[in-house]
Amino acid sequence: MNSSDRTLGNKHHVDYYSPEDGGGVMEEGDYKDGKKDGLWTYCYENGQKKREENYKGDKRNGLWTWWYENGQKKLEGNVNDGKNDGLFTEWYEDGQKKWEKDFKDGKFYGLWTFWDEDGNVTDTETYKNGKKVQ
Repeated sequence: MNSSDRTLGNKHHVDYYSPEDGGGVMEEGDYKDGKKDGLWTYCYENGQKKREENYKGDKRNGLWTWWYENGQKKLEGNVNDGKNDGLFTEWYEDGQKKWEKDFKDGKFYGLWTFWDEDGNVTDTETYKNGKKVQ
C-alpha cells in the first residue's frame, strides 16, 4: 500500500503476499475517512491468522488478539481510544499462561502475575495509578 491509498476516504483494503510467498492475504481491513476503522486482520504467509486488531479513527480501539504461527493464541487485551484498558494476557507457544497484566486508561493497574513455562507463578506485582505499590 502506498500513502496515496489512505487519501481515498472510505474503502476496503487487502494486501497480499507475493506469489513466491504463496500469494495469500497479508492484511485486510477498512478505511473510513482515510483512517483505519473496524476490524483489521493480519495473516502469516501460511494463511494462519497472526493478529486481529480493532480501530476507530486510526486509533487502537476494542479487542486485540495475536496468535503464534501454529494457531495458538499469543496475546489478548482490550484497548480504548488508543490506550490499554483492562486485562491483557500473554501465553507461551504451548498455551500455558505467561503473564496477566491489568491496565486502566493506559496506566499500569491492579495485580500483575507472571508464570514460567511449567505453570508456576514466578512473580506478582501490584500497581495503582501507573505506579508499583508492591
